[in-house]
Amino acid sequence: MLGSRIAVFILSTYIITSTSWWFLAVWADRSITTFGQAPFMILYGLGGLGPTIGAYISVLSKGSLVEQLIWAGVGVALVIGPIRPIRRIGPIDPRPHS
Repeated sequence: MLGSRIAVFILSTYIITSTSWWFLAVWADRSITTFGQAPFMILYGLGGLGPTIGAYISVLSKGSLVEQLIWAGVGVALVIGPIRPIRRIGPIDPRPHS
């Protein structure tokens, strides 16, 4: 049981972090998003929270390893899916408006 939870933690953490930061790297390289825009910050934060989310998945989940990893993938898809429309918001302008 403990070995299964450790495997779920490692795999779900890797899936969440690498997926988030891979999208971030590709989108930043193609100038789809830049630092300060909502998609950049969401993907960066999600990737950084990968270990925390992985811990919750491994502790709270019940079922087989495959079932748990499917739910981790669904969670990532639910977070990354809405980011494409959000990127139209634009960068945050730190200058005061006059």
